[in-house]
Amino acid sequence: MTADPRTLARRTLALAGDDPVQVTVTCTSTATLPFTQAGVQDPVLGGAVVVHVLVLRQDPAGTTDTTGTPQTTPPSNRSAQAGGHAGVAVARGTSDAELAAALGEATADAGRAAARGGGRGSHPGLPVAQTIRPHDGYDPATARHEPAAAQVAIAAVLDAARDAEVEGTWTTSATETAIASSAGLDLHDRVTRAVLDVVVRDPASGLEGAACGAAVRERDLDAAEIAARALSVLRPGDPSEVAPGPLAVVLGPEAVAAVLVRLGQATFNGLAHVEGHAALAGLLGCEVAAPAINLSDSPRYAGTLPAAFDLDGVAKGLVPLIGDGVAHRVVHDLRSAARAGGAARSTGHATAPGGAEDGPRPQHLVLSAGEAADVAELCAPIASGLFVSRLSYHSKIDDEATTMPGALRIEDGRLAGPAAGVSLDAAPLAVLRGTEALTATQWLVPDGDRASVVTPALRTSGLTVIEPS
Repeated sequence: MTADPRTLARRTLALAGDDPVQVTVTCTSTATLPFTQAGVQDPVLGGAVVVHVLVLRQDPAGTTDTTGTPQTTPPSNRSAQAGGHAGVAVARGTSDAELAAALGEATADAGRAAARGGGRGSHPGLPVAQTIRPHDGYDPATARHEPAAAQVAIAAVLDAARDAEVEGTWTTSATETAIASSAGLDLHDRVTRAVLDVVVRDPASGLEGAACGAAVRERDLDAAEIAARALSVLRPGDPSEVAPGPLAVVLGPEAVAAVLVRLGQATFNGLAHVEGHAALAGLLGCEVAAPAINLSDSPRYAGTLPAAFDLDGVAKGLVPLIGDGVAHRVVHDLRSAARAGGAARSTGHATAPGGAEDGPRPQHLVLSAGEAADVAELCAPIASGLFVSRLSYHSKIDDEATTMPGALRIEDGRLAGPAAGVSLDAAPLAVLRGTEALTATQWLVPDGDRASVVTPALRTSGLTVIEPS
């Protein structure tokens, strides 16, 4: 990375006027190596420097803390400056002129928002400086994007695949984030990740399997294990149709991760909860899942991809979501906490500077492990059922999902031949309510650029086959 995000954030802040300002600078570099059984293609290198500016046109009277409650003086442990109408802009470059232009655009945007809205603005005010705990989420070797580790990993995949066709990508990324504000924030974080995606295909039948894995350090990725999971679903035989109706299902780690990501977006979103259309509306403190379910957002869990603070500039920490099947909390950014009022505070879950329009969501989900030795043990009690290695939800507004290639029938307690694709009623809380057992092993599944899920595989009775996909 050639740009120093801290210097850039401070330089931008120094150009600001009298309005409250927060500057978020993100510098990323990536290297992606596509490969097939024929060999490794040339690396695709990428990088970006993004300077995001947020300007507040302050409310004319009083101040607003991070819960949205009017205050006569700004409390030092909440917000150092009054809330108001927010204006945002992204700089077109990093020269002083381009940074000043972005500040001007954001200031004008805040003025237009104030003219439209009148009264108090919706932004609760900038957070004050906090204690940010360090983490072990950065690896200099991974940040250098050197090819040696990729070559070893890809060779392991190709060796495991034998006669199967292979497509895959090896990606390393390094991200530095700095936030500086007129409220006194001066934050810096840097993280790395290595991701291996593998797709294998039986050339005779065309059947397909896939698996992925991630790690902070490229040397910690177990390429042979990822390849073995992808290959494990290449079973002989023609895909069998699955009849509609309730069905015992074993979900592999990638499938469970899809359920949990969907759960985080729709169920633990503090804005949706405040607006009354989240699944947990009125259910906090109630049993919503099987007693075996313990789910948290844990950015410093040993097996995850960590982060120190969110894009509002609020420190991240452990947030218990479900404990022994009982719903505990939802997650908030500054704006959703302000909407919630009362004792609500940001839990460090802003996914965009100033908060995303669709609200906050968990980004470091961890589902606690169970006691089953492996997927085979999960399958053992099932006379007739389905193993789903991967799952894709149709949209953000319903719970219908489709099994992706790699589904297998379960017969007499064992994985059998391939199953045809089906659409499932896969409501996440129903999946967790029906959970009967989980593996003792957990896997790290990446979720976009900044999020990840640590999860075991599980067996559930909470899925219903709707129709062939």
